[in-house]
Amino acid sequence: MTKLTKHRLYWIGRNMLKQAVCSKPAKRMMYDDSNTFPPSDPVVLRWPDGLRKPIVGLVPDQHPKNPYWTKYRRFLETNKIPFQLYDIHKSGWLAAAKDFDMILWRPFSSPPDLEECRRKIFILEKNMGKVCYPTFRIAMIYEDKALQYELMKLHGLPVVETFISHSYSEILSVIPRMQYPVVAKLLTGSGSLGTEFVANEHAARKLAKHVFSFAGRQGYWPFLRQKDYVYFQRFIPGAHYDLRVIIVGDVACGYFRDVPQGEFRASGMHTQRNGELPMKALLIAREVAMRLDLVSVAVDMLYDQEREAFLIIELSTFVLIESTVDAAARLDGVPGVYRFCADHGDYSFEPAEFWLQEWVLREIFRRSWFAQKHTSASCNSTNILDV
Repeated sequence: MTKLTKHRLYWIGRNMLKQAVCSKPAKRMMYDDSNTFPPSDPVVLRWPDGLRKPIVGLVPDQHPKNPYWTKYRRFLETNKIPFQLYDIHKSGWLAAAKDFDMILWRPFSSPPDLEECRRKIFILEKNMGKVCYPTFRIAMIYEDKALQYELMKLHGLPVVETFISHSYSEILSVIPRMQYPVVAKLLTGSGSLGTEFVANEHAARKLAKHVFSFAGRQGYWPFLRQKDYVYFQRFIPGAHYDLRVIIVGDVACGYFRDVPQGEFRASGMHTQRNGELPMKALLIAREVAMRLDLVSVAVDMLYDQEREAFLIIELSTFVLIESTVDAAARLDGVPGVYRFCADHGDYSFEPAEFWLQEWVLREIFRRSWFAQKHTSASCNSTNILDV
């Protein structure tokens, strides 16, 4: 069933049926799971003397489950940081923003949500001087596979070879020279949705023809077609899993996702496996975060057996977190994280159960509020964020 729901034709049929029978607006409600999510040790900031605490505008998720905002709220309450819920989707969002120093927002990964987020964060951050998470830079990179690939390529990071073009004539000239199969992707899509197996040259030509047609190619977004671009990624045979490494400052965690029998995708297949993470992959993910200047990033990789190397597929910012051990690595069955040691240039494991969202906020305050807002005399401590 999972394999079926990842197929493009399934989503086209499902969307057509919904359009025919559903006339009511789709419900998008604030979901509060704070009474049911598992507890964990609170993340406590050592606040510098004399530094004013910001007033935070907390945007509740419009997501059916596993919201971020409730974990953000717990972090703010624990550290006695003043905040108000902020409905950024209403027409008065701009006037309301004047009451806040910092905005925390977990946008949904659909094109309309991303468009709204990027536009408003640009105004809040670049024109009003607000501290925002996501930053405008992060909002641009989040769920834009082409931008991710081009930035990583620019910085010399080990990415899976990918052909991205908006030129139909170039695409027709390249298609006969590609090594098949290849993996075609939409620029925006998570959980393997919008990811297809292109078996041969004929299938690639057919896809390109539809994409460059007047109306474009219908995909799994019912309101958006793939238009005037292709994204063809090299298929890596023998990759039986992908690996997600999540970096938050000097801390790393993550998990494996196994490829089911008869499939080529791992993401979204509900095959997560937590275990010991390879040191090479941890260091690659750290390099991504440093070179792209990201507070937190989830780096998805495949292991290329032929090259004996981990190669990056894509990146993400907001990942689905269901429990305090969901994103944790495991060593001898014990959940935990890897902490980077600058003296040795590698990571060491330490047990931990945590809400990833709170650890991300800790890093955001260190980088975005502490570093920008207090005087140099008050920020000499290197342990300012120790828990």
